[in-house]
Amino acid sequence: MTALLCVYLNRWDSDLVRRRRKIEPARAIILALAERQRDVVAGCCEKAESRGVQRGMTIAHARALAPGAHIEPIDEVAHARLLRRLAQRMHRFVPVVAIDGADGLLLDARGCEGIYGSTDRLLMLVRAHLEQLGLSARLAAAPTWAGARAIARFGPRPLSVTTPPLLRRTLAELPVEALGIEPGVIERLGRVGVLNIGQLMVLPRASLGARYGADVLLRLDQALGEAIETVELVRAQEPVEAERLLDGPTDRPEDIEAVVREVIEQMCVQLRGRGLGGRWWELTLRRSDLEPLVLVAPTSRPTGDARHVCGLFRHRLESAPLGFGIEGVRGRVRVMARRRDEQQSAWERGQAEQDRVGKLIDTLTARLGNGCVRRPRVVASHMPERAAAYERVDQLDERLDLRRYSRDAAQRAEEALPDRPSVLREARPTDVSLLLPDGPIAAVRVGGRMSRVIGCVGPERIESEWWRRPGPGRDYFKVQTEDGRWVWIYREVESARWFVQGEWG
Repeated sequence: MTALLCVYLNRWDSDLVRRRRKIEPARAIILALAERQRDVVAGCCEKAESRGVQRGMTIAHARALAPGAHIEPIDEVAHARLLRRLAQRMHRFVPVVAIDGADGLLLDARGCEGIYGSTDRLLMLVRAHLEQLGLSARLAAAPTWAGARAIARFGPRPLSVTTPPLLRRTLAELPVEALGIEPGVIERLGRVGVLNIGQLMVLPRASLGARYGADVLLRLDQALGEAIETVELVRAQEPVEAERLLDGPTDRPEDIEAVVREVIEQMCVQLRGRGLGGRWWELTLRRSDLEPLVLVAPTSRPTGDARHVCGLFRHRLESAPLGFGIEGVRGRVRVMARRRDEQQSAWERGQAEQDRVGKLIDTLTARLGNGCVRRPRVVASHMPERAAAYERVDQLDERLDLRRYSRDAAQRAEEALPDRPSVLREARPTDVSLLLPDGPIAAVRVGGRMSRVIGCVGPERIESEWWRRPGPGRDYFKVQTEDGRWVWIYREVESARWFVQGEWG
């Protein structure tokens, strides 16, 4: 069994964005990076690449090649953090995992022959798991780390296994870039006609090292297994779990609640010892006459409050089918995160209010179900109906806590915004009466009847977003009717049709 594996996540950045934003597969994704006072392409999906988008070109050029593509800045810090989490997840397959650059993983499967039987089966299991996560990857197995890395990133097949007798022949067909040599050295080798590793192997070692540096010889020896290559391992995170077995089955609610409380308190002690908090709690109830029942409770913030977690499971236990009784309870924290330490003596409101809001969200989620608690989110769009959306509150983002801003700063920000109605509805066609063809508004139909207009502010021109589906421009008016209501209406520039969209309360 070829023991060293490389997992090359060739669309890592775009796959993360598509997964997080829930973008349909038919839409292209382009990631931008500010470089020398201009925005360039830092990554793209396969669909954008098929239209000619390449790394390093300007965003304006990429937008022209792939109109309608989703474009956003790349978050390299967040993607690196997620790559480390994925590396910890890979410990379910092999005991040793390392990170390879910004978009790759190295897996050591030595000693796993009895579990998987063959390298091909292990590669297929890893690829199937990544596909379930929405990640595309190229996988290769070879006798050396450098060899597996070169074959995964530059090999002809997305899934390949190279045995020791075939390693030299397989590497000989790959370009020199597969060794990870500096671009300047690759360019110098290309000038003398050395384009692949096979041509590099036949050159005299003495002259090769003297002309192009010792790093070329080191990388070549590491790929062939003639030099040692060290990697930085990602240690597996020890699970936080606890279990309590009973002498016999019981269906008494107070006894079951006491056992659940004991199990959760033991897990909270383990979390506090590591400085972590749980975000996904799981309880397995061993029923005497039925299959084990699994109950889960997500939290919006990392927490180690046993009382709060017990309250989340209390409602689930009340409605859980217990059969003839429970023989034991096993708990595990599936998702953990670092708890944030904040000073509470001088500013007591900040952390206390965050805790109260988090507990309220957790309680509502436990009662109503996952995905039923939502909050408004500002969207970068100047079209009124697209400027806000509702998203699931799965995690509180403390970086966007508006309580940290002063009241004066919030008031100045509110004054800088354009005047918008307090109630925004779906745009509905309406009738408008004008004094002249292009004159002031005399009357408008609101609530099913024509009302005389006694005040009008406008027009305010809002054009359609050209990078989305194009549409007609709009002229917005803020009008006051004779009964004192302020209504927000607009006229389409091309069709001259009128719509009512909002109202000031």
